[in-house]
Amino acid sequence: KLTTGVTIRPWTAVLYLAGGKNTSPQTYMQTIFRVQSPAVIGGRQKTDCYVFDFAPDRTLKMIAETAKISARAGETEQSDREILGDFINFCPIIAYDGTEMKFYNVDQMLQQLKRVYVDKVVNSGFEDGHLYSKRLYDLTNVELEKFADLQKIIGQTKANKQTKDISINNQGFDKEDIEQAKREAKRSGRELTKEELEQLAEQLKKRRQRETAVSILRGISIRMPLMLFGAKLDNEDENITLSRFVQLVDDESWKEFMPYGVTKEKFAEYKQYYDEDIFAASGRQIRELARHADSLSVLERIKRISEIFMSFRNPDKETVLTPWRVVNMHLSDTVGGYCFYDEDFEQTIETPRNVDRGLVTQRLFEDSNVRILEINSKSGLYPLYMAYSVFRYKIRIAQEKKPRKSLFNSVVNLDEQQIWRDVLAENIFVICKTEMARSITQRTLAGFTGAKVNTHVYDNLLEQITKNQSQFIKTLSSGSIFPQIKDNMKFTAIVGNPPYQQNDGSGASNDAAMPVYNRFVDIARQSNPQYLSLIMPSKWMIGGRGLQKFREDFMSDTHIEVLFDYEDSSECFTNQHIDGGICYFRWNRDYKGMVDYVYKDANGKEERKKRYLKDGNTNIVIRDTRRIKLINKVAKEESFSTIVSSTQPFGIRKDLFNNPEKYSSITISDKPFDNSVLIWGVKGIKGGARRTSCYIDRDVVSKNAEWISKNKLLFTTSYS
Repeated sequence: KLTTGVTIRPWTAVLYLAGGKNTSPQTYMQTIFRVQSPAVIGGRQKTDCYVFDFAPDRTLKMIAETAKISARAGETEQSDREILGDFINFCPIIAYDGTEMKFYNVDQMLQQLKRVYVDKVVNSGFEDGHLYSKRLYDLTNVELEKFADLQKIIGQTKANKQTKDISINNQGFDKEDIEQAKREAKRSGRELTKEELEQLAEQLKKRRQRETAVSILRGISIRMPLMLFGAKLDNEDENITLSRFVQLVDDESWKEFMPYGVTKEKFAEYKQYYDEDIFAASGRQIRELARHADSLSVLERIKRISEIFMSFRNPDKETVLTPWRVVNMHLSDTVGGYCFYDEDFEQTIETPRNVDRGLVTQRLFEDSNVRILEINSKSGLYPLYMAYSVFRYKIRIAQEKKPRKSLFNSVVNLDEQQIWRDVLAENIFVICKTEMARSITQRTLAGFTGAKVNTHVYDNLLEQITKNQSQFIKTLSSGSIFPQIKDNMKFTAIVGNPPYQQNDGSGASNDAAMPVYNRFVDIARQSNPQYLSLIMPSKWMIGGRGLQKFREDFMSDTHIEVLFDYEDSSECFTNQHIDGGICYFRWNRDYKGMVDYVYKDANGKEERKKRYLKDGNTNIVIRDTRRIKLINKVAKEESFSTIVSSTQPFGIRKDLFNNPEKYSSITISDKPFDNSVLIWGVKGIKGGARRTSCYIDRDVVSKNAEWISKNKLLFTTSYS
């Protein structure tokens, strides 16, 4: 009776306890309305009444159904917001958050209603389809053209390997649509009419178009979580909407973290295809996870931060984010310290294990005055590993100095948080390319605590490192960017993962980009630290654009003490192919001799050998030493390179066709004309048409013009 028509005037609250999963919204609301009648209680007028529900999921479901809004991702319209706003004004929703009660507004309620989808989006690193709005089910021909355009841009960085071609023609159904519809119809157990079959085919077609559009947007979306993690807000209660997100990221940071060619203006065209509530709630959840970690011990906080990073995805070869597993693998193999993974680097372990690499470990982690630099930080995970290893040493020293309470009691009142802050302030130094990279690094190392972190944003870092190396080194050692570093003082160690390449827009393939990791290795060696340990592609060993001088120099460097070389890059970066594999090394200023070379082939077979990188008569590194004898034997024969051309045999770049505006003065035609030459194997041409051949001005050929009239054999690009 209490749930239907009975009103108890003195009541001021209803307690909803267990059960009631099948409760209808009508019954639920009828029950809570039992407390709303006015009454004078103890001489005072009743002004408020409350419902305490101990099943929050039920509350959210009832509110959604009562207000008649959709709790599904991507299905909230503006009218839903207005309806929910009216409901909340009539019946405010309050939640117990930490130590205080907070009123929910419309945005917060919608985010709560969709939080099951938010969990999926966050845990997948923004790869989950629930991040997007239902507008993707109703794409017009004009919108499909827009997505085809975005596909070409994102394809330049290979950010999305799952991208499919979008069908621009949205009329009618193809054979695949009809066949799929028939298969769906069979599951229903009855024959469908022609109209029903066509309707089902239309639904399937729209679903496929949405999946394709999502696979294109994913190349942008997977870059968002890291920036949301690092974004700086004056008010942490503020929601980061898509528009606010764009404002929070400065232009240089946007260029660093977003795909090449996706400007803020370009991104604005696609904001409408995201679910604003899911996006905002996902950003809030990432930041709440990071903020909660600040309340934990140093060790537990590092574990929690590393778990957050495990959900982030690697977008491309320009923006390779080093996984926590690889940071541990790289640094424990080369310099030692406290490793958070087992010996096979497959599982995290409860208590980090101490890896001893002899003198290098002792010098780096048992010296209160050690200075460690990461030369290009994007995530802060490298200095996080190094800082913890220094921290453990300082903890041990503090314990030895601290008096004990008794023979049986351990050290008390040891301020671990202060020791951690001291390590960050005195021993760790970081250079970043952009403000966002600095903000992310600070968040990784110090969270929301405001602790001092030695980070410096170096304007035009790549340009400085490639064109003005001597000035960069002078600035680094002068103390002008890090006051603690006195004139001509050297860093004890430089570690990290430098950028691998810089896309110059010359082609749709990332392989056309210019390598830059070699520049970072060069300048780090010239800085002359005690130790240097970087991870980089192994392609320099056998080839690579502009890497010949670097290869000759690095092969002859006898200060390289140990080098780990993985032929298969997925050994380090899962689901991320990097041509030629991956390697990391330790360079020691005081060492001179052979390299302790560890090579793991594509089949997982490992070989370890003391050797020189320059071995025999070749100008490349022979990675599998079993091949050296054979190569030395055939090296006496004529080189294959005398009859095979290198890249761009005629001096023609891919951007001749990808950037027609740049070459507007060049004639390109289907038919021969005066002073023209026939070119085969063309993938694109001015106007966007796709062909296999065309005629161009002979003057475009800038080298090997004498080959034009000769027979030539064309074959597919040799892999790696």
